[in-house]
Amino acid sequence: MLALDKAMASDQAFSRMAREGALRLKATGGLGGMMTPAGTSFVDGWQNQGAQREAYGSFRNWPYSVINVVAMEAAAQPVNLGRLGDAGEVEDGKRKRPSLTKAYTLNRLPKSLRSKAAEQELEILVDHPLLKSLDNPNVFQPRWQFVYSFIANLLLTGWSYIVSGEGDDGQLEFYSLPTTWVRADHTDGPYSKFFMSNPKKHGGGPGEELDPENVAFAYLPNPSDPLSAVAPASAQMPAIRIDDYIQVSQQQFFERGVFPSAVVIVGKEPHPDVPGGIRPRLSGAQRRQVHGAISRMMAGVANYGRPVILDGMVEDVKPFGNTEPEMGWARSEDKARNRILSAFGVHPFILGEAMTVGSYSQSAIIQERFCRRLNTYLAMLSDLMTGLSRTLSGDDGLVVWWDEAKPLDPGLRQQQIQSARANGDISQN
Repeated sequence: MLALDKAMASDQAFSRMAREGALRLKATGGLGGMMTPAGTSFVDGWQNQGAQREAYGSFRNWPYSVINVVAMEAAAQPVNLGRLGDAGEVEDGKRKRPSLTKAYTLNRLPKSLRSKAAEQELEILVDHPLLKSLDNPNVFQPRWQFVYSFIANLLLTGWSYIVSGEGDDGQLEFYSLPTTWVRADHTDGPYSKFFMSNPKKHGGGPGEELDPENVAFAYLPNPSDPLSAVAPASAQMPAIRIDDYIQVSQQQFFERGVFPSAVVIVGKEPHPDVPGGIRPRLSGAQRRQVHGAISRMMAGVANYGRPVILDGMVEDVKPFGNTEPEMGWARSEDKARNRILSAFGVHPFILGEAMTVGSYSQSAIIQERFCRRLNTYLAMLSDLMTGLSRTLSGDDGLVVWWDEAKPLDPGLRQQQIQSARANGDISQN
């Protein structure tokens, strides 16, 4: 016990020292805005991984539906590569007005990059070795899967890691790794080392050490702790568990339930000692015989509405149906779903549900807000990839960005084109 207490005290002292050092570095800009997951000690790190594994386990049901629609939309956006020059075009001491081509390009840039591109000359690169890496980041993750994994990791765990390096052919490679695969080590100082541990390859061991310059990550900050993150999935984990319980109870209800549509009451046989007679106890063969006879005569749509003949054999036929158990499915299922969707900021209309959202303009606002939230994640990815690309290539002017998602209304687009054609603003082709 003394050894254990001493070890825990040492671990806590190290946690405080690393946290204080990290805060000092952050205050002086030494961290470059990048922070590691909560838990600055080895013990805290693995405790965090337990919560992250639970978050990955919740990637089903409604959380999957929400994360899938966000990640798929983000993965569909094109990626671009450019280089910022030292200055823009200047004529007679004044900056020249951008050409129509450049103005169009500027309008397609993310807002965070638009101002820089306006002040400096932006060259769009269409033939650069890095373009191949951006289109196929690695042999396992083409661009679509790479972006999808980045967004899904971020929404599930609050963290999203990208590890880069050179492949056997000298081509740059980028991997979007699960949060549970990467652990920061602060033994030689905060954020001094990173380890990658593939559970299938390394088991529970520390794994392979990574060069810190080859590791970048985005996070959704926790206001109460600058060294940790809050994921949308963890923010509504109770609602996710309730949704799981509801679906499991529904599954058990259908697997174990009995669902006859009617009850056939066999007539009683007269008995001298029992007033009203005795209902016979049928054998298995007799039950099957009665069931077959009724099914042949009454089952199927063709017999819908036909009368039932009651006689000495069949005394009565009563409808019989199962109702949901006292679980409150109808009342609690929608509430749990709305809580989950609210954590991710996704309206049911985005999931394709047929809903009356009030008006056409309201549906446009829903799509616009969804795109704005999606573009925030894409901007985070653009910043990370820009930083990694500059570090690995040695070119400080490189800029990587994904096109912003925008709500598209085909009807409105057609009206705008027709109006522009009528006014001579555009011409055919």
